[in-house]
Amino acid sequence: MKFCAGSLVLGAMAPPVLASSAAELIVQEARESIGIPYRYARQSERSTDCAGLVRRVAAVAGIQIPRTSRAQYRTGRAIRASDLQPGDLVFFKNTYRLGISHVGIYIGAGEFIHAASRQKKVVIDRLDLDYFARRFAGARRIVADSAPPFPRLCAVP
Repeated sequence: MKFCAGSLVLGAMAPPVLASSAAELIVQEARESIGIPYRYARQSERSTDCAGLVRRVAAVAGIQIPRTSRAQYRTGRAIRASDLQPGDLVFFKNTYRLGISHVGIYIGAGEFIHAASRQKKVVIDRLDLDYFARRFAGARRIVADSAPPFPRLCAVP
């Protein structure tokens, strides 16, 4: 069984893991995605691009977001870099095109998980690396600031 956004998911094959909030579930699912091959315009557990990874991981937590990094940048609530919390989305500009062009999931301690075209897989990187620091465009919070008080059962699609 597996927990989703404070809820018990029945029918999943993963070992039992308690995620006390949607943000923790997002980080957990992102960590489980490390090593998945990068493929542009893909979104699956077998291959993904940056926005596909974020969309798939958010969906596991019961959060529906748009498919592209540009559209995701308009989702949720804008937050300052100094207010980043695990599960927040971090955005970058001018990576392969002008404007918002890359997104990742903040996991704490200055690190984020993203589908990296250069490394050709999902990896952990640091926000303070020169490449990312120069291209940082902002951050968004897509989860509520508090978890629901009682778990609820939900079914795996």
